[in-house]
Amino acid sequence: DLADDPSTRKYIEATGFTQRGTVSIDVPAGDYELYFSRGTEYELRKVSISLKAGEEQGLTEVLRRQIDTPGYISADFHLHAAPSLDTDLPLRRRVRTAAAEGLEHLVATDHNFVTDYEPFIMREDLGDWLSSMIGLELTTLEAGHFNAFPIKRDKSQITRGAFEWSNRAPQELFDQSRSLGEGDT
Repeated sequence: DLADDPSTRKYIEATGFTQRGTVSIDVPAGDYELYFSRGTEYELRKVSISLKAGEEQGLTEVLRRQIDTPGYISADFHLHAAPSLDTDLPLRRRVRTAAAEGLEHLVATDHNFVTDYEPFIMREDLGDWLSSMIGLELTTLEAGHFNAFPIKRDKSQITRGAFEWSNRAPQELFDQSRSLGEGDT
C-alpha cells in the first residue's frame, strides 16, 4: 500500500523568501524538487536537485511575467495569521508569504480578533508592494462565520475590537459589525 510507504510521502522540507533576489536554505542531503514562484502573474519554475552531505549548490532562476494586469490588484479578503485560533503563522511571515506570492492588498480576517498587517508590512520594508485593510472574521457557534471589513481596531481591548457573539441573533451581530467601521482608534 503506497499510503504506508514513507518513500511515497511528499512534504515541504523548507521555504525561503527574498526581497533582494537571494535566498539561502539549509536542508539535509537528499533529492529535492524546488519550486520558484512569484504569484499568478509569473511563471512557476520547478527544478530537481540532489544534494550530498555537506554539499552546497547555487541556482539562478529568473521568473518571467506571464500575465500583465494594469489597473487591477491582486487581493485576498480572507487571511489568517497567528492571532487567529486556527493558525500559528506569525504576522511577519504572513506578510512575507503574501508578497512572495504576488498579493498586493491584504485583508486581515482573524477569528474573533482584529489584526492590523500595516506595522508588519512596514517592518518588512514591503510598503512598495503591499497595502492592507483591517477586518474580522466573526466566528459563532450558533450562526456561522461572517467577515467584516474595513473596521477599526481598538488596542485597548484584548481582542482588539472583536465582540461577544454568543446567544445573539444574526441581525444583532451584523449591526454591531457595521458599527466597527466608524473610524479608527
